[in-house]
Amino acid sequence: MAVVRYYYGAKPDKPDDRDYGKKYHKHEIPFMWTHPNVDLSGYVHHVYDQKDLGSCTANALCAAYGLDLVKQSKTTKGGFSYFDPSRLFLYYNTREREGNRLKDSGASIREALKAMNCNGVCKESDWPYIVKRFKEKPPQSAYAAAVGNNLCKYERLDQDIDQFRACLKDNCPFVFGFNVYGSFDDTKTAGYMPLPSIREQLGEPLGKHAVVAVGYDDSKRYFKLLNSWGSRWGDNGYFYMPYQFIENSSLCFDFWKISFACERGKPRPKDTVPCTDCSTSSGIESQLDLYHPPPSSGRASDYGGYPPPSRVNSRASDYGWHPPSFTGMLSSGGAFGYGGYPPPPSHYQPTPPPSSSHSSGASGYGGYPPPSSHSSGRGRKW
Repeated sequence: MAVVRYYYGAKPDKPDDRDYGKKYHKHEIPFMWTHPNVDLSGYVHHVYDQKDLGSCTANALCAAYGLDLVKQSKTTKGGFSYFDPSRLFLYYNTREREGNRLKDSGASIREALKAMNCNGVCKESDWPYIVKRFKEKPPQSAYAAAVGNNLCKYERLDQDIDQFRACLKDNCPFVFGFNVYGSFDDTKTAGYMPLPSIREQLGEPLGKHAVVAVGYDDSKRYFKLLNSWGSRWGDNGYFYMPYQFIENSSLCFDFWKISFACERGKPRPKDTVPCTDCSTSSGIESQLDLYHPPPSSGRASDYGGYPPPSRVNSRASDYGWHPPSFTGMLSSGGAFGYGGYPPPPSHYQPTPPPSSSHSSGASGYGGYPPPSSHSSGRGRKW
């Protein structure tokens, strides 16, 4: 019987103070007796197989992207028609950003996120996953088809069990990387991951791998993870990682919450499952309609998905590369509601930058205007 070799490919992100983080507050952390477990695997369309290519980051992000689209289509009236994102398209563009387009070098999660936001992602049928073609640049038709198929939001999570649980309870998957040791091979049969021995941890790992977290179980103290080694591996393509492993900073790294995937030509559904990072149950997110104009010389994607400085009449650096006043942007159809692109002129009402007129100071609110400048009465006040 032939020995099956599994490939990895995750690389740790380089430190960057510009990362936008997500911090769940105490009241958002699920109680063990009310939410003892969460499982989003019902939104997974199918399990990927990365085969003999170090493209785990592209596989993980495309899986999370597809999960979010299916979630939106199943929880809305009308919804989206699911399409299969091209993993090879994303993997090529990520390596090109890192200067390794001709090498099967693997990739960092952050660079893959940036590639997806800048270039979008085309359908699998536009650029199929044929391993031997990984060095080839996708055709221009694939890039044209990818415009608008991007992520509206991705945020770094703290390495904390409660933050992970809150994220999943929020109906949002997260992607991360971890060290793979020899004992991980035992996971392929039943799906339960053993803790590596101290001896293994003191040595070099076999590699680093990226996966998608889709659930947790407090009684068994594990997270349910979607792998990219086919449905015959583990528990139909899934495996279970102990809390003790995922919370260890020496073993796991780079946790990214993925939310608000959007598909070209279709507005974002208006009755989506509430997500605490942009609204509360009062329904502010029902005002969000995604609009994706064709790329131009001043594409917002060139600024990591945020509008360029000239579009907001102020220096982007004043806001840490985030647009001013999210609450105001949401209510006026701002760039955040348009997948990172500037909205149509008739709907765009830019908010002036914070000034000394705010007695409490914008700096106390992460670069956003203080609460007194907003009185929408709905959603979270900045």
